[in-house]
Amino acid sequence: MPILLEKDGILKCIFCNTQAEYRCAACGSAICEYHSRYGRIYGYNISKKNEYYCIGCWRVERNNIQKTKVSKISLISGLKKIGITTGDNILTQSSISCFGSIDQGPETIIDALQLSIGDSGTILMPAFTFSQNNFHFRATKVDAACGILPELLRRRAKSTRSNNHPLSFVATGKNAVFFINNAIKYETLDELSPIKRLIDKNGKLLMLGVEFNNCLPVIYADIIFSKNRQQSCGKKYYIVEDIAKNLQSYKELIIGEALCRVMNVGELVEAIIINLTQKPNLFNCYNNNCRKCMSHIKINRALFDNNKCKEL
Repeated sequence: MPILLEKDGILKCIFCNTQAEYRCAACGSAICEYHSRYGRIYGYNISKKNEYYCIGCWRVERNNIQKTKVSKISLISGLKKIGITTGDNILTQSSISCFGSIDQGPETIIDALQLSIGDSGTILMPAFTFSQNNFHFRATKVDAACGILPELLRRRAKSTRSNNHPLSFVATGKNAVFFINNAIKYETLDELSPIKRLIDKNGKLLMLGVEFNNCLPVIYADIIFSKNRQQSCGKKYYIVEDIAKNLQSYKELIIGEALCRVMNVGELVEAIIINLTQKPNLFNCYNNNCRKCMSHIKINRALFDNNKCKEL
């Protein structure tokens, strides 16, 4: 993975002159987290593996994916093949640019989701507002980092949005009010967030063209496990892909140029916590310039030194 290591020193991002954390796999430039993109730059059918890219290379090369045509029928058929059925409660994270050219625009994906789950199902999406200073749950736009689908869902008449800045969610369907529940306030994605209520309802995670580096259940599991310490930096969340593929509920299918995956949220969170219990530094990047990860390592080393057997 093209993550900058300690031996690289402290480099500056070529776009904003802040501290760089990654190196573009295409042009080799040093880039910060904000100006980086993680995935398969040429589409899932061509790229061999996920890499970090600068935003310039990402936008130029991803235009070639738009040659692929995706219809509404292929979306509905694909969702049924990976296990999306009537009555499902699904947390959806998406990247529309991964699919290709979608007939009648991104609204088609929301229509396909609603037809797949029916009136008894529920769609939940992140509608974060970190870039907004003034927040109103009915009027404030969703951050672009969440993708365009949450913003389109927010504009629909029957959708409900949580009044919780900046970690807001938007939902539509039978259990939308239960998941949103504006009476409960939370500051992080912990037991008070909608993800916990989704787990209680045996909800599913639907990943449409996105990777695990920004997966909300992964962040939730890391926060739950890190109650008494600082959360990890998240640069190594991508290794959850190997954990997820061993789940019984895991299914994947390529629709257009996008890799679409479905799994049970509770099962994924439980598997991550088990792995973190066995390896507490699982998500650490081991970079001395990373304050979060180095604080974990120092704490673990101190605990080991205090508890190890003394030599006779």
